[in-house]
Amino acid sequence: MALTGLSSADIENCRTAARNGTIHFPTGKVGFDADFPPLSKLEKGKCPKKPLLHQKGIPRFPTDLLELKKLWNVGRLFLKCACTGCEVNFTWLDHMLWYVIDNLDKLDPQAPSDKIKMVDFQALLRTSWRKPILAQVTFLFMREYMMKIVHLSTQTLL
Repeated sequence: MALTGLSSADIENCRTAARNGTIHFPTGKVGFDADFPPLSKLEKGKCPKKPLLHQKGIPRFPTDLLELKKLWNVGRLFLKCACTGCEVNFTWLDHMLWYVIDNLDKLDPQAPSDKIKMVDFQALLRTSWRKPILAQVTFLFMREYMMKIVHLSTQTLL
């Protein structure tokens, strides 16, 4: 957790939030402005406006397999522009973070070295992107709990 500067207490709070099914950010049309770069800066053809952060909400109790599949992404964070015509322009936050790590020049093409680019990225993770990072860690714990439930369910069926 050195890259993001999260403490053991932060991680434990994320674990507790996952256990409680806490959704940190808006799940509807209104998103959270965490100062992420426009998606067009990362991928050609995407919207040039700044995206907002959203979080997949908890759906009603699933009545069929299709609805049950939707549970897999409960709590998952995604970026989406606010334009009404750009409904398909979204990306999962974790995908964006991995992409940026591999393409630091997309964040700051003017930075003089890779080391400076990584320092800039780390500064974002520790400041304006801190809340989304905490919510992402919470989501990872939610997934872990889902996997445990599936594992326990399959064990009792055998």
